[in-house]
Amino acid sequence: MRDTNSVTTAEVGAGGVASSGVAALDGVVSGAASAPGPATVPGAAAPGAAAAESNAPTAESVSERVAAQIREEIFSGVLPQGAALREVALAEVHQVSRRTVREALLSLASERLVVHERNRGASVRSLTAADISDLYAVRRTFEVQGARNAPFAKERDRRNLTEAYERLRAAAHGDDSRALVRSDLAFHGAVVALAGSPRLSAFYAQMSPEMEMAISVMRGGEHQEGWGAEQIIGDHRTIHEALIARDVLEAQRVILAHADFNERYLLALVA
Repeated sequence: MRDTNSVTTAEVGAGGVASSGVAALDGVVSGAASAPGPATVPGAAAPGAAAAESNAPTAESVSERVAAQIREEIFSGVLPQGAALREVALAEVHQVSRRTVREALLSLASERLVVHERNRGASVRSLTAADISDLYAVRRTFEVQGARNAPFAKERDRRNLTEAYERLRAAAHGDDSRALVRSDLAFHGAVVALAGSPRLSAFYAQMSPEMEMAISVMRGGEHQEGWGAEQIIGDHRTIHEALIARDVLEAQRVILAHADFNERYLLALVA
């Protein structure tokens, strides 16, 4: 059963905000204000002030927290593509300033998850056919390069690939769709890492938020069609086996076929 005291970002699109949490907070604050406190020496810091100050969240950490919460709602579909992101409503639901919300949205825009339009404000990015084709063009380039270097990859990177595959396999047999998406993304990141190029891996990490949005859309389609675990991990198993066997040609063949199929599948979903 849903907790009626919880509020998501999506529920404040029209400006509505639950007040029970704020009222409870007011009661705590007023009670604390009336309670007697320990005597302090004039000029001395209040007991615990230094610790409280050192533990207080910075403006950057608060905006990062807000960005993380909005990001997760985008990936989970709570905030669908094209949804408006109103600063005032977001500030109220997250109990932060509009400036903090603005910083969070700018961060998400740098990840290509949010777009800003003149006179219309911010909204969740809507993936287009051009976006999907471009993402998969980049992925093909990166992963084929990883496969090319598979015979020379470090043992650490080979172990990371196997561990990523095992996590993906476990997620495919579970019921956590978000864990499955993240595991899928991590497996392909481990394929890229076989290239042994920190810059290539950094570029992959940079495009990962947008790719995670695309994979989330794809997993939603697979869930509706009733895909089983073996359908989801079949290509990944073949890619993993070929890479561990240092079979460059077979690995590249399956990587390209896997990317081609997923691109066509996603293009059909967004059409």
